[in-house]
Amino acid sequence: MGDGFFELVIIVILFLSSIPFIFQFKYGNRALWGWTKLPFWKICSVSFIGQFLITIITSTPIYIIAPKDGIYYIFYSVMIGILFSVFIIILILFQWMINKSQKL
Repeated sequence: MGDGFFELVIIVILFLSSIPFIFQFKYGNRALWGWTKLPFWKICSVSFIGQFLITIITSTPIYIIAPKDGIYYIFYSVMIGILFSVFIIILILFQWMINKSQKL
């Protein structure tokens, strides 16, 4: 593809993959402190399902747009999705541990 296409794709993938992480950060804290009616486990489930769906959504059209180099973009999309999934797991553990230590 043309110049700058790869960078644009990576920026879009990074932006979209960060949405479930930001959602977990914002609403996970609210759920733990009782500021929302959704329980913490539902917020975590929504974050994981959202991360999975965004990884699929960002990797599928890439192969259609660039079939020759699309496999590399799909690899990057899946790796970024796995990376943000690990970030979400770490964030969930931090939120849960901080909440448990505050309630002692």
